[in-house]
Amino acid sequence: MSASPRGAWAPTAILLIALLARLGFVLASGLDRPLEFPDENLHWQLAKNLTERGELISDDGRRAVRTPGYPLFLLPFTKLDGGVAAARLIQCALSALSAVIVYWWVREAVGRRAALVGGLLVALDPFGAFFCRLLLTEAIFTPLAMAVAWMTWRCLTRPQQPNARPISMCSLDAAMLLPLATMIRSSAVGWAVGVALMLVLSGRTLIQRTLIAATLAIFTAAAFVPWGIRNQNVIGGPAWLGSNGGATLYDGQGPNADGGSRQEHFAAELPEIAGKGELEADRILQQAALKQMQADPMRVLRLAWVKFVRMWNPIPNFSEYRSPVVAIISAAYTLPLVLLGVSAILFSRGRAALRWSLAWPLIYFTLLHMIYVGSVRYRVPLMPFLAVASVIWLAPRTGSEIDPAGAGDGSTRGERTA
Repeated sequence: MSASPRGAWAPTAILLIALLARLGFVLASGLDRPLEFPDENLHWQLAKNLTERGELISDDGRRAVRTPGYPLFLLPFTKLDGGVAAARLIQCALSALSAVIVYWWVREAVGRRAALVGGLLVALDPFGAFFCRLLLTEAIFTPLAMAVAWMTWRCLTRPQQPNARPISMCSLDAAMLLPLATMIRSSAVGWAVGVALMLVLSGRTLIQRTLIAATLAIFTAAAFVPWGIRNQNVIGGPAWLGSNGGATLYDGQGPNADGGSRQEHFAAELPEIAGKGELEADRILQQAALKQMQADPMRVLRLAWVKFVRMWNPIPNFSEYRSPVVAIISAAYTLPLVLLGVSAILFSRGRAALRWSLAWPLIYFTLLHMIYVGSVRYRVPLMPFLAVASVIWLAPRTGSEIDPAGAGDGSTRGERTA
């Protein structure tokens, strides 16, 4: 990502605006405010117990309830006085990187002016700022997902060169970041599989595709094999994606499911899980959820619509966050961006690799959370993808605006027509 000194002001300014917006919100809402949501407390428990007891375990004894990516991120902060506040500040900085990644991606695709607009759209995302204050995965998963998608697009649009390397830097970068993103957010596994397939297909020869596939396999094994071996030893199964999949499915499909999360009621609804190991309890919850889905398929469809609305609600779902000012700001940001972004993906012509790189996470995560639980938090990492789609669609279709220096390693000069 080379840039002239004269042109370096734009990404720097975008980063500062994004950082100030997030810091301002977090500081205004209370840097030391208590943890609000059950998942926040669970993440902090896992990290704190790893510090104090040397074991990744929740207070109620579950050893694989979450993949270790996010608890390991929190680990250094558990050793500090005011560790929660420090974690929130670092999340502001990491979340701000999403705006810069959008800037560079759009700059390479169409040019500087559109890139500036796209970067500012993400920098001023109110939901992006809000989730920096929560000890949830959104703040750090979002820039990782954007970086992976950007690198994948670069690989797909890389022109064939006579002396090209067997495996490009964009393939290496994506192969390293993709398992990390999945380790932080295990629900991203299906998205990761689709991205991996795109990366393999980006190879121009059989040798290149084989090398990319092997690289992906090596980095994925390095991330997940130690985790699976550890779980086999402590809970009796590898639990590659954690031991909470059945619980999450029951949360979304159980007899009392309403589209939101209500895991605190599981023990009363299924007393047979009491005293069971975490893998066995998760299996019982999964079977109960599947039985309910088979018994009433129409209810599955009705709940899917409820969850879709919850996920893409332009205003927060929780009544305590639905003041008139918050609702107006949220809707004013979300509605135009969603309408423009979706229209861009559906109706723009050409740029097939770019459209697929942007559409795949939107399709995957929306469908996933129409089956599991629906929440505004699950669309937070998708908003930058909509920002990229919107500004590229509205940008002038002129070759003069494409920035040759923006391609970094010389691999990208716009996109081939598909």
